[in-house]
Amino acid sequence: MLIRDGNTIIARYVCRSSDMMLIDMGRIDWSMLSRNPHPCGVALLRANQEKINWEWLGWNAHPDTIALLRANQGKIDWTCLSQNTHPDAIALLRANKDKIDWACLSTNVTPDGIALLHVNQDKIIWWCLSSNQHPDAIALLRANPERIDWQCLSTNGHPDAITMMRANPDRIDWYHLSRNPALFTPDPAHYRENTDRMAKLLTQMVSKMYHGRCFN
Repeated sequence: MLIRDGNTIIARYVCRSSDMMLIDMGRIDWSMLSRNPHPCGVALLRANQEKINWEWLGWNAHPDTIALLRANQGKIDWTCLSQNTHPDAIALLRANKDKIDWACLSTNVTPDGIALLHVNQDKIIWWCLSSNQHPDAIALLRANPERIDWQCLSTNGHPDAITMMRANPDRIDWYHLSRNPALFTPDPAHYRENTDRMAKLLTQMVSKMYHGRCFN
């Protein structure tokens, strides 16, 4: 990597040769870089820790940033970390349950995050979970239908969420469903019905077309 510091170009081999690029250190936005999971960006953060935005680093799912956070736990923004999708971030949350932002964790789509919710169901924020598209989150909602927030579920694009809405059309929030791309998901039951009808029609057409003909 070539790094420009003022008017001086300094060579630092912190990345693979295929990742070489020219960076103007004076123009880097360190807050945005703190969210960047690219290995080169993370290497720059590790070399310039005084410039890290520790709040935004909590979102960064690169394993080396999790190591940085683990070594600087007094600087962690636990709300941001609760949204982090890396398994090591979830492990760090599991070790600091009193600091978890349960609303943010309820939106976390990782298997480890959902597993942590599963064993702490009294702490789940159900309106947040209702928008979570992980299959295990949907399973939790199915098991607790009285806790579903139908307004938030109407934004959920998971096929099983759509199935739940089809079964409860009077609970759909059409304002939110109208911006959900899954609004246009075909109904599997109707698809199968139409497919069967088309197959029968084609069979009848073929039978009429070739009725009485012989094929060698």
